[in-house]
Amino acid sequence: VIERANEEMDVSQLTLTTQQIHTICERLYNAMSGFATDEDAIYDAISTCGSRSDLMAVIATFGVKDGQTLAEWLYDDLNGSELNHLNSIISSKNINYKF
Repeated sequence: VIERANEEMDVSQLTLTTQQIHTICERLYNAMSGFATDEDAIYDAISTCGSRSDLMAVIATFGVKDGQTLAEWLYDDLNGSELNHLNSIISSKNINYKF
């Protein structure tokens, strides 16, 4: 997944800085680690991605934390309607990707 994200990322299409991407990854991890999941923090973090390349950079940079990729964390922490909402946020940014 990470290798594929790196391959699909077009650096010329990035709208986020490397620091912003790292901050998004930290926010996502913090929103999902521990006992409670902060869905709003997940939605907010993902909504800062302005392009498919931004999202691919977040996926690649998130990497594997505690044995799971970003998608695996999301599948474990969000229910179906929450995943649908996340995907609708991504779609509203004209980003062709679904978790």
